[in-house]
Amino acid sequence: MRSLPRIGITCDRDVQKKGGPFSLLREDYAAAISDLGGVPVLLPALPTGPRADETLDILDGLLVSGGGIDVDPRHYGERRHPKLGSLSPVRTRFELDLIRRALDEGAPILGICGGCQALNVVAGGTLFQDLAAQAPGALRHRSPRSVRHGVSILKGSKLARFFRGLTGRVNTSHHQAVKEVAPSFRSTAWAGDDVIEAIEGDHHPFAVGVQWHPELLYRKDAAAASLFKAFLQAAKTFSEKRQRR
Repeated sequence: MRSLPRIGITCDRDVQKKGGPFSLLREDYAAAISDLGGVPVLLPALPTGPRADETLDILDGLLVSGGGIDVDPRHYGERRHPKLGSLSPVRTRFELDLIRRALDEGAPILGICGGCQALNVVAGGTLFQDLAAQAPGALRHRSPRSVRHGVSILKGSKLARFFRGLTGRVNTSHHQAVKEVAPSFRSTAWAGDDVIEAIEGDHHPFAVGVQWHPELLYRKDAAAASLFKAFLQAAKTFSEKRQRR
């Protein structure tokens, strides 16, 4: 029996740099998993490669990272808005397949920033393609390392336990956000402008998406560390149950 859970972390894909394409991941994601009791396994998105089920067979949990791409709105039945950002069909297809499989299997999922948006789309929700254009009055959610804004947190949610209360301060950097929450999910945190900042699955052991970046906060922020620890504990429990089958 493995003592530390293996956590797959999706990577960004850059085809523009000379000598590319490159699979990229900011180290903070892997450091958070490693520092708090897991084994990070980097998952590159490839045009051809292992299927989602084959990938998840070796993992105990899935962390869907953020990045500089948007989810193509065709995945939630909308046309492209003029303010839609860059797309990465290979990465998006890979991530959506992984999330779908993880939801089906009950494997723990943590979606961060774009990963939160992808989780909502797979589960049947929609997105604001550009907050500034489609949600007038929204805050400028663009300062992940320094500036934070307040959030209100749903009583009784997982996040309420991590924050030990119904308010907190988080760091965000996103121009898209959850619009219609997916069926079987619920919104569990909101910014002061009412933009949804977190979602949780109602009928899943651990399916949580947050728009902020706890991987940049966990060393000094107890709520961020608690989120990762709960995710890792869920992954360990999932691993133990699967090995008993």
